[in-house]
This record gives sequence, C-alpha cells and structure tokens, in this order.
Amino acid sequence: MIIMDYNMEIEKAVESINSSSARKVLIQLPDGLKPRAKEIKEEIESQTDAKAFIWLGSCFGACDVPYYTERIGIDMIIQWGHSEWKSEERYEEEGEYEEETDENEEQKQDTPTYGIPW
Repeated sequence: MIIMDYNMEIEKAVESINSSSARKVLIQLPDGLKPRAKEIKEEIESQTDAKAFIWLGSCFGACDVPYYTERIGIDMIIQWGHSEWKSEERYEEEGEYEEETDENEEQKQDTPTYGIPW
C-alpha cells in the first residue's frame, strides 16, 4: 500500500480566515482527502476564531460549489484539490488566458489552492 503525505498548507487557510475575520468556514475536500477532514477542521478551529464545517456532499471540481451555504451564514469556503479561480480583473491584467508551463509542474499538482470568500 502506498501512503502519500500531502502538504495541506493549512497555514494559508488559517491566514485567509484570520485576515477576513470569517466566523463560519466550510471545508470542501475531494473524496480522497475526506479521511483527513476532522484533522483539518480541528487545526483550523485551534488557530482561528472560526467554526469549521465539513462538506460531505459531492466535490467534482471548481464548478461544484455549494453556493446555497451563504444562506446559512457560511462566510468562506475553502476548497482543497481544485484549480485556482481568477477574478475578471486578473484576466484583464494578464490578457488572454494562456496555460502556464513550469518546470515544477509536478510539485504544483500536489499543492492545494484556496477558497471562495463570500
């Protein structure tokens, strides 16, 4: 059995939560990372004033965002395992989207990107 240890970069999530003063945070993980959900939740709650909730529904990529959670007071969704979302301003600044190539591409695939603050 192969066990992979991922750098979940929880410190980035904690920094984002603290800088935005989010009080209710939803953790959304792909199925392969869901066994680590409790560990992530406990780490976030120990380092922030936020209450963390775990999304147990589907997680098929960046388009699978449970938007209705805003109605129940979720301030921020933190997604692991998705592609980064760029704002329209960033597209305008960067011009047309071009796929980036990088010699460290394998390392980037193991690095999670973060959330959708409401």
